[in-house]
Formats: sequence, structure tokens, C-alpha cells
Amino acid sequence: MATFGDRFGGYLQECKVKLEELSKRDFEIDELKDILSSIGTKFELFLKSVIFPSISSRNNLVVFINELLNYGFVQNEVDLFHDLRKAYNNSKHEPTYRPSIIEILKLIDQVTIITDKLINLGLGQTNNYIRSSFSRVFWIAAWDHYDGGDTEIHISLPDESGRWLGPLSIDMIYIELLSWETVKLELSNVGILKTSNQLIPQKLLSEWSSEGDFLDALVFEGYYKDLISVLSQHEKRIELMPGLMRHHDLRAMVQACILSTIDVITNISQNDKPTLIKEIKMQAVNVYAIPENYEKLLFIIESFVEMIHDIEISNWVRISGIKWLKEDEYELGKESAITVNKEYKVFIDENHTFCMIGN
Repeated sequence: MATFGDRFGGYLQECKVKLEELSKRDFEIDELKDILSSIGTKFELFLKSVIFPSISSRNNLVVFINELLNYGFVQNEVDLFHDLRKAYNNSKHEPTYRPSIIEILKLIDQVTIITDKLINLGLGQTNNYIRSSFSRVFWIAAWDHYDGGDTEIHISLPDESGRWLGPLSIDMIYIELLSWETVKLELSNVGILKTSNQLIPQKLLSEWSSEGDFLDALVFEGYYKDLISVLSQHEKRIELMPGLMRHHDLRAMVQACILSTIDVITNISQNDKPTLIKEIKMQAVNVYAIPENYEKLLFIIESFVEMIHDIEISNWVRISGIKWLKEDEYELGKESAITVNKEYKVFIDENHTFCMIGN
């Protein structure tokens, strides 16, 4: 079973092969910029969610790169990561940027060497095993709030129930107003991102577009973990009326705690509950955008720690999720589940998968 460190190291090698193949034929500059952008997105997620989960992902990538100076890296090594960051940013934001494939190949060779050094340090979640995840399609709707300087984003599962208000949101988040184009690019680098045309019912699109300053609707195919991790990096915390903020949505908080629990227990060296609770909380706050002072945070985490203690520790490495079920599927599945959390309507099934009700 591969670790997060293995996956990122392998991804760099795959990109190097793509670059070498590109260098042996005629190519358009956007092909090179697309590869650079993809490397940069994966690199940013790797530093933020794997290497340094104890630092809030809302911090700039510069902060994470400079943090390496505290772990035995010298300035010229850190500067190479900054060179990658700059190339990544230019690929995203500068239409006139024309990188040299020769120079980029040289940079990736150098970055690979220091990345191997970083992986060997085993920081954060580097040595945690990657769980099998469930890829699925998500509908994303966004509205701009110019007075607040934010974009409100709702995530829902495709739904044919015909609810007059449309499908229920499984999560929502506010991001910085000017981050939308960057978010779209980053999502396209971790999954498949499509426009809503013919993929979301026109009636629903019309309803969304009639609400305030509607910005866009998209369809994302990939992992929920990657989707919410990207959005969390751009989160804008604002004070709103009760019921309107993300942490007022219990489902969103439960899901973030499930992801955090799975992240932490993949490489357990000790299973004492206080340590688990502390590490899961850190992951939830810094990677999945739960406010540190969220009043129910510890209660939710403690309940999930109790759940995983119903499972032999040798099987913790098999725990995966999230899998969303229809209500009748949930009711049927919980009958054969290993452990059930009645308060938050979550169970771990016989395949060691966290399951909950979707739409």
C-alpha cells in the first residue's frame, strides 16, 4: 500500500516523463504551462495537507516553503521550491509567460532530489497509507457577494428527486472574491472539471441564476477530499447571521471530521485516545477549514474515535470513505455495519468504509 510520500514522489516522476516526451516534439506553450500548473497544485496540496498539517492551509505557499528551513534544508534548496512556486504562479496568472522546457526539466530534476530528502524525513502525514477513496460527481454552484468580498460556494450531489428547492448541499464554503479562477484551475488539476452545460438540469440552473449575484455552476468529478482541500485553502472567514456560516452546517462539520479521522489513523504508532483526538482536531482545523473554537468539534471527534476503537487496530489501515448512500441504503447498510454512530447518522460498514446519508 502506497504512502502519501510515495504518491507525490511518483507523480513528480510521471510529470518528468511527460516533460521529456514534450521536449521531443512540436508543442504549444500551453501544454507546458498545463503540466507546470498541475505540478504546482499537487505540490501545494502536498506541503499543506501532508507535510505541515499543523499549519493552517489558508496561509500562503511561501510560509510552507520557508518552514523547511527549520527542518534541515538550506536556503538554496528552499529557493528551488520557490522557483517552482513562481513558475506555477506564472503559469496560472500570466498569459504572456513563456517558460523554457529545458529550464523546467532542469528545475524538476533539482526539485525531485530535494523532494526525496523531504519525503525521507517522514514529516506530518508523509508515511500515512493512502486509503481507497470513492470518486464521484459533484455539482458546484457559486454566488459573488461584492459587499462582503467573498464568493459563496455550495456543493451538492446529483439528484433526480425533483425537490422544488433543488438538491441539498452537502457542504458549503466562502472563499475570497478574486479566487474563483484560481480555484477552477486547481480543481482541474486534481480531478475533471466541466461546465454545467447539459450536465446540470436547466431548471435548476435557472433557479440558481435567479438568486442574487450568481457567478457560475460547474461539475467536478473526483474525490471529495481533494475538492474540499482546494476550497479550504482559499476560505474567507466572515461573520454572518446564525445558520449561514459553514460551521453552522452539521453535515459539513461531520464530513470534515471523518476525513480528518481517516487521515490520522492511516499510520498509527499509538492508539491512546487523547493523542488521536489531538491529531484529528489539528487536521480538521488546518486542512478541512473547521474553526478551532467550533463548539461541537471535540464531541464529533470523540464520537468517531469511539467508533474506530470498535475495530481491531490492525484493520484501521483499511478504513476509508466517505461513501454517501440513499436513505433506504443507509437503513439497510447499518444493520450489518461494524459500528454505528446514531447521533451523527454515520456507520462503518463491513468493508471498513465510513458511510452516511447523501441527498
